[in-house]
Amino acid sequence: MEFITYIITIFSGFVLVLLWLRRRFSYWERRGVATISSSLLFRNMKEAILQKNSSSERVLYNYRKFKSLGCKHCGIYFLWKPIYIAMDTEVVKSIMQTDFQYFMSRGIYYDEKNDPLSAHLFSLAGNKWKLLRNKLSPFFTTGQMKMMFETMMISANALKEVLNKQIGNAVDIEDVLGRFATDIIGSCAFDLDCESLENPQSEYRIKSKRFFHRTFFENIKLLSSIVAPQILKTFKMKLTPDEVSEFFMRIVEDHVAYREKNNIFRKDLMQLLIQLKNNGKLVDDEKLPLENITEQENELTLKEIAAQFLSSLELDSKRRRQL
Repeated sequence: MEFITYIITIFSGFVLVLLWLRRRFSYWERRGVATISSSLLFRNMKEAILQKNSSSERVLYNYRKFKSLGCKHCGIYFLWKPIYIAMDTEVVKSIMQTDFQYFMSRGIYYDEKNDPLSAHLFSLAGNKWKLLRNKLSPFFTTGQMKMMFETMMISANALKEVLNKQIGNAVDIEDVLGRFATDIIGSCAFDLDCESLENPQSEYRIKSKRFFHRTFFENIKLLSSIVAPQILKTFKMKLTPDEVSEFFMRIVEDHVAYREKNNIFRKDLMQLLIQLKNNGKLVDDEKLPLENITEQENELTLKEIAAQFLSSLELDSKRRRQL
């Protein structure tokens, strides 16, 4: 009798899973959005699990496919998570402007409490993202970009010297550009001399690479963060390795303490972040960036400052993989 009960339970569970998957995979069809066929859907799931190609490649493939069919938008799936792709410029304009309040969430995992370095500008959603964006927006002006040019040229000249030394030899361009990006982000945004181009084994570069070169278990956690982020939050699992988190937190804490102790003022992102940490606004601001919030709410924490450094590295890494 127990055996029959087990069989019925397993069969019922199997049927429920199939019904759930069927409903999940009809998400776009029920909304009248062009989507991929069932056979292609399961092939994409297999490729995603086995990591035969990147998510960017799958998005690009479907973008070109549905674009050639004259579609203005389409829907695909990452495992069982629906992904929307806009192709028409008017649709994109609507998303970015008139209907932006419905698209503020990027669907990216973050956990401010247990994994604070995951909560950066490119992962936050809703009002939290809006608040942080307004905190940082003064840095992304034409004037600030011009001021960073000379600093960028120093790293660009260092890149030129590194490449000149390799004339006639094979060059790992991804590694070289990764070191270049680490130096650029460190110097322009945070006034850190990473020296990654001169020394590929610098601690900054090693910790940056450790952030992206994940173990098998870390890749499982990354996959879970995309399709089932609540699992990570429930079990308080971190995406950022402890050694990376501790290193960048220590660097930021030491650098902020050094500037404040010696009254050092520079026109860079780090100075802006320090002002926001201490005052909740820029020194030349007359009011807070957002209405109906307290000054305390607008202040920036050291964890938020460190998170911006990691987010810059993550964004650059994604761009280089796409190239």
